[in-house]
Amino acid sequence: SLQNKYLGQFNTSLQNNQYQANIPIRQADDRTIMNNFFGVKYLFVQSNGDNATKIPAGYFLDKATDPVINYDEGQPSNPQSKDEFVPTQTMRYKTNYAFPLLYWQDNYISKKDYQSLSPTEKERVLATGVLVDKQEKLQGMKAAKLKTHVYPLKSELVSNRLNKINPAKLTYTDSEETYQLQLPELQSKKMQQKLKGSELHIEFSKIKYTPFSMKEQIAYEQAHLKETVLNPGNVINQRYTHYRYWRYHVLNGSPDISFKLNIGSKFGTATIEQARQSTLSLFKHVTNSTLNIGYYDGKLPTSLTFQPSKLGTYELKYRVVAEKIDNNYYREVKTLQRHRLEDVKFKRNQVQGTIKTTRPGVLTSSIPYSTGWSVKVNGKKATTLRTNQAFLGVYLPAGTHHVIFSYELPGIRLGALLSSIGLGWTILAGIITVVWKRKRK
Repeated sequence: SLQNKYLGQFNTSLQNNQYQANIPIRQADDRTIMNNFFGVKYLFVQSNGDNATKIPAGYFLDKATDPVINYDEGQPSNPQSKDEFVPTQTMRYKTNYAFPLLYWQDNYISKKDYQSLSPTEKERVLATGVLVDKQEKLQGMKAAKLKTHVYPLKSELVSNRLNKINPAKLTYTDSEETYQLQLPELQSKKMQQKLKGSELHIEFSKIKYTPFSMKEQIAYEQAHLKETVLNPGNVINQRYTHYRYWRYHVLNGSPDISFKLNIGSKFGTATIEQARQSTLSLFKHVTNSTLNIGYYDGKLPTSLTFQPSKLGTYELKYRVVAEKIDNNYYREVKTLQRHRLEDVKFKRNQVQGTIKTTRPGVLTSSIPYSTGWSVKVNGKKATTLRTNQAFLGVYLPAGTHHVIFSYELPGIRLGALLSSIGLGWTILAGIITVVWKRKRK
């Protein structure tokens, strides 16, 4: 699945913030529907972890280990009583809304409709219908009615100097300047009630960072130092500070393209990160991303903190959306669970099961698609489909079907044949060489 690009295309189209070429999914940025889609039934959470309270919708505490006090880490520096020590434990969260591994859908999503959706909307319709690479194979299926239940919110970026900031032209020159991403619509009780039970996403359609030159960087840092010296008697050694800043940037390889965009909420800090080019195999050029702020089953925040990590100019285009995860979504998931492949059995490189369908549809899955997969339906060879950009599926007419998916490494037969031919020629050449040498003697 890491070799055929499809899993990467799926994650980039949904703008999974944690996607990397050799770690394509990770925790899917704790997004509820992505976790459900991948069949994540359990989450294991360390109580002192960064995202310990950022639990996706529908997951409830199922089990927990006994609390343990680690006296060497995460404790107050000068405790006065044992009650001040903070215990840690591992908690297991469970959901009843994980998608089955293989399930049937009778509505399809056209490629045109899919491409018109935002990343959050694309995620939401995974429970509504199925996207198929070969739509001519879908006789008798109906187009899905796409009601995404994703609501855009107005937002304003304001600095702690009480200036409204244009995110498309953000020039960050002072590390002490902080920002708030204000959501004025959420000050309304009516809007709060409407969006209760939503996951908050920030969809960045454009991210461009241009670092200052070293000369500019040092000048801004020296100007900031000068402004912070409030005591009239203090004297700044400009030559020394210039050398100190210059040395720091030289040792750290400045200027470089790396940066972080940090969004703070009650769940902690969510981050979009552009890595340095020296990270090699983990490097990716970040030009867009969708950031999951967290699921709010109560009041949504009226503002979030926003902080770039480095001085420079930022060109940002984004929108804040609330993804409603309500009974409409849960009903769709329950329908998928009723339409699961039954009597599923696994063998080496094979999965099989039985399903009864009342209408034509597609049996889809979260099994990564590859040309190495083949399928038989009721003993007859059928055509595999690539569903939802990256996953294995097959078209099924109405009726009862026994389905067998089998996997064979692409090219293994041709490789074995060529290897056999090469081995045969090597043996033949060896025999001829031995015979020829004996005749010469």
